[in-house]
Amino acid sequence: NDNYQVTSNFVCGNFTGGEGAGIAHFGLSDGGVIADNTVLFNENFNQGLTVNGGGILISGQPPQGCPAGDLACLDDPNRSLSEGSGSVSIVRNLIKGNAAGAGDGGGIRTSRVNGQDTRRGRNTAPQRLWNRIEIVNNMITNNVAALSGAGISLHDTLRATIVNNTIANNDNASVASEAFEPGNPSVSIAQPGAGIVSRTHSFELNHFLPATEDAFSNPVLSDNIVWQNRMFNWMVAPDGSFSGLCPDLGGLG
Repeated sequence: NDNYQVTSNFVCGNFTGGEGAGIAHFGLSDGGVIADNTVLFNENFNQGLTVNGGGILISGQPPQGCPAGDLACLDDPNRSLSEGSGSVSIVRNLIKGNAAGAGDGGGIRTSRVNGQDTRRGRNTAPQRLWNRIEIVNNMITNNVAALSGAGISLHDTLRATIVNNTIANNDNASVASEAFEPGNPSVSIAQPGAGIVSRTHSFELNHFLPATEDAFSNPVLSDNIVWQNRMFNWMVAPDGSFSGLCPDLGGLG
């Protein structure tokens, strides 16, 4: 559906083994608005998969995909790129106490926002037609991510505007599998970006982008309060006397 609105809801205490525990916009739906909601204490977790988006998820569907080594398929955007999510605005929500228990984006996660929209027709589509995300006037506090982006995590999101938000007291636990070096399960690496994290574009999307585009999600940031977001890592003492989360006192969240 285009131009949908999810407004003035109380979304609390939901759990999923997939992505988007509280509110999930999944697939192509342009012009949506998620506004004036209270999104509290929602969690996703999956023991065997990286799943993202504890509070709010905006994501396009996965692309059809290409067999390994099939270069002709890779050059076909209809097969190798997601349809994208469409343009979505996230406005005036309270997003608090949510958890991405096995991945990114405790508060908000955007993923596969852009894809085929960048390749409409035979030539590259005008950039003014690309899908866009607006995150405006939200309170994003006290959320947790097992990996990074406890407040906000952006991936394959070429045009994002993050304005007038309070992003505070969000914690990266750094306990997801990607936070550990292979062969060393006793100590994880504290993951940066507890307030906001920006991920490198997928190989498929980057393959089609002009050289002038950044290789990562690079939002417009203006008039936000990003405050006291923290990074932790998991540690087992060499003598086995304790184990648990340790704050990364020298890190920037």
